[in-house]
Amino acid sequence: MESKLKFWDILCEKHMEVVFRKKINTEHITEKNLIEFMRTLISKYALSDEEILEQYITIPNRKKKNLINIQRSSRHLNEPLSIISFYEKVAGISVTASLTD
Repeated sequence: MESKLKFWDILCEKHMEVVFRKKINTEHITEKNLIEFMRTLISKYALSDEEILEQYITIPNRKKKNLINIQRSSRHLNEPLSIISFYEKVAGISVTASLTD
């Protein structure tokens, strides 16, 4: 029995205009790397250099700023991949990653 290939369909839009779209085989990218890529993509189009830097620096006794929070549609990590998607919208930039065949 052949297993069907699954792909992440990644779509980035800026004010409803497609600025990036790519299908990536799920075997070629981990969920962690997918989320990091989505953060990077939003940073490229929506954040200033200073805002990007704030995502990575840690100052003692100060809460780290989290300007990008990727939301996962499925709350359970053990659920089948077919029902997982990710979404985030910042300053008119939206990025989604949906699982497709």
